[in-house]
Amino acid sequence: MNVSDDMTERHILDIPTLLSQLPKSSYRALGDEFFVANLSYNESMNLMKYPVRFNGFLAFYCMEGRFSIDIDLHSYEVEEGSLIIYTPGNMVRVSSYDSEELRKLNFIIVASSEAFITDVRVDFNRLYDDSLLALENPCIRLAADEREMLRKYYELTETLLYQDIPNNDKAVKYLGASLFSLMGSIWKNRIDVAEESTRHRSIRTKALYENFLKLVSENHSSQRTLKFYADKLCLTPKYLSKLIKGISGRTAAEWIDGFVILDAKNLLKYSDLSIKEIAFKLHFASVPSFYKFFNKQVGMTPTSYREQ
Repeated sequence: MNVSDDMTERHILDIPTLLSQLPKSSYRALGDEFFVANLSYNESMNLMKYPVRFNGFLAFYCMEGRFSIDIDLHSYEVEEGSLIIYTPGNMVRVSSYDSEELRKLNFIIVASSEAFITDVRVDFNRLYDDSLLALENPCIRLAADEREMLRKYYELTETLLYQDIPNNDKAVKYLGASLFSLMGSIWKNRIDVAEESTRHRSIRTKALYENFLKLVSENHSSQRTLKFYADKLCLTPKYLSKLIKGISGRTAAEWIDGFVILDAKNLLKYSDLSIKEIAFKLHFASVPSFYKFFNKQVGMTPTSYREQ
């Protein structure tokens, strides 16, 4: 099965869909390519209560309050003064938030399509992969001067989006590209500092871990045996399991099962496929085996999850 073909069948948000869930007064947009939004808590956050994918780049900057966000199988605490950038194709959901802090929760989102950000000479996908290895929490906390720079960029971008002047779209595009470049530079600086203090982790070990996650991301729906991934990496299953556990604290099997569950949840919640079709799509031998696997991992049946 072609990976890219499979991806198109999953529930993937685009900028128009995302904007349709937000209060109109909260954002300013440049067509379907770029928008900035200043949000307080509202029910629109339920849009990401369940695992979804977005086909562009998202930057979350928390000005006040706290909440948790999961990207694929990594969970991050987003708190006042912190920034995280989401890269296309990953599974994302807002996993938890303190009900007592809802009234003061305030955060900014800067969103861009992949086409819009092609002018930015920053490989955010690579930065995100590097941050998983180097940083304990890739949701980085900004210094006072960094917060001030982002504030000025945001205010100028928002002001430009309100203007009706010739070539305004170009001005917004260049400013938006500059804003993402700034955030990428801040993020890379944190990674460089962290890597300097963790030189004991070998380059080969990091590369194997990265390659393992990439392979699992691309093949988990059809390949769930540890031997498949060990063979691809020219390792024994035992050594691969030990390596992954040592670097991530999670076994290789847990990573594989975790990716399968993310896809299953996504399809159950957002697709019109029957449970039988989902079991077939995820290459389970039978519907009962899918039920057993899902119930063991989630604590409820696929039917209960879909209906909740």
